[in-house]
Amino acid sequence: MKNLKYVAYALLLSIIIYSCGSDDTNDITPFDHKAQALKDSDTLVAFFKNHYFNTNTKKIESLAANATPLSEDTNLDTIKVNLNDIDYNLYYYKFQEGTTVNPKFVDSVLVKYDLRGISNSKTITDSYQVNTGWFDLLGTIPAWKEAIVKFKGGEKNTLPNGPLSYHNTGQGVLFIPSGLAYKDAGRANIPSNAILLYYIDLWDSKHIDHDGDSILTIHEMDSTKVGDEALNIDTDGDGVKNFADNDDDNDFIPTRYEDKNKNGDPTDDKSDANKPDVPDYLNRDIRLDNRD
Repeated sequence: MKNLKYVAYALLLSIIIYSCGSDDTNDITPFDHKAQALKDSDTLVAFFKNHYFNTNTKKIESLAANATPLSEDTNLDTIKVNLNDIDYNLYYYKFQEGTTVNPKFVDSVLVKYDLRGISNSKTITDSYQVNTGWFDLLGTIPAWKEAIVKFKGGEKNTLPNGPLSYHNTGQGVLFIPSGLAYKDAGRANIPSNAILLYYIDLWDSKHIDHDGDSILTIHEMDSTKVGDEALNIDTDGDGVKNFADNDDDNDFIPTRYEDKNKNGDPTDDKSDANKPDVPDYLNRDIRLDNRD
């Protein structure tokens, strides 16, 4: 009986200790992203003084005799980015412009890339990833949305039965502070707070329809705004932006079916004489359903 009493006391004591200890979880200090941004900035500034772009290898290499450091190379450009009230400098080096068009940040892009890391002011890591594929820029890291649009795509080679390839593409290097990439979380084999270096080759781009409503996202944006703010149009006020809303006027008829003339473009159907400039898919007073 005495042993049972001791067991009960021990159990009660452990509960009290656990309860007291559980409050400590509220005392976890959040990661200081602003301090990390300053640290990354200092590392990149020093890195640019210690490296140059080799025009023969088309690679970033340790500074050689008589070479122009990146810090003095006029081909190195800067993009000012404010994310979550933190200011970042995003850098890109363009050594081939490309010949077609610059993609928009809401487009899908066909890119070949080699991703590496900048460990410190003197060290570039081996490749983390090498890949070629289509990427929806809205789903990529913040830096890609800002930097890829600075390049133009190329021209598709028309070799019969040959592999997919392009020429006269947009080529360059991106230097990305961790706050515009994977931050303190890292990803797969990419460590936390990694400064990234991307060699990119932009092959192609295309407009896409994110919500499948037959209207390209680029046409569901506010042309008077820039960046993410341009996507803030919400015609029906339901909390879902038009580019992601398949019923833009909330009349219970999906936008793609408010295509009176059935030409695949709901934007040119305007049936309301009282609102001649408002297309049916944005007008709740018009509920035309062209489904067969």
